[in-house]
Amino acid sequence: QLTDNLYAQYYEQTLEDDSVQKEEIYRELYIAIDKLPGREREVLLLALEGKSNQEIAEQLELSVLTIKTHKKNAYNRLRERLGSFILLLFLHEKNILP
Repeated sequence: QLTDNLYAQYYEQTLEDDSVQKEEIYRELYIAIDKLPGREREVLLLALEGKSNQEIAEQLELSVLTIKTHKKNAYNRLRERLGSFILLLFLHEKNILP
């Protein structure tokens, strides 16, 4: 019983710590996204809304190839600023891995 209570407390604290860390990661990511050049930021934010490359291209009246280029450039800039691990974690959670 004591072991179960200690495990439950540890698990609860770990979840709280993870939540705080995740919030900090998201905060840093959105600050970095906000610093991207205009079109790269716009394309990435639309992707974060769940829009496909085709949908973004139609909305912005650009080619799909241009959208892919903007996304690639944005990911590279974010990777430079934040490191690969944080960027991959974020993209995985948002289900928008390139």
